[in-house]
Amino acid sequence: MARQGYRLSLSDIGPGECRAVFATHPQWAPAGYGVAPTPWTAVQRAAWAAVKGGA
Repeated sequence: MARQGYRLSLSDIGPGECRAVFATHPQWAPAGYGVAPTPWTAVQRAAWAAVKGGA
């Protein structure tokens, strides 16, 4: 995703809950957003949303 111009923000937001956000700029709206029990799944969901064009 970095090659596509996206930055990743990954957060642990609670027990068993991770949030991943892809954006092209830190102050712009996210291009992709995902929440899941594992970081890997959250990143995949956010990447898929960014590639498909919806947050």
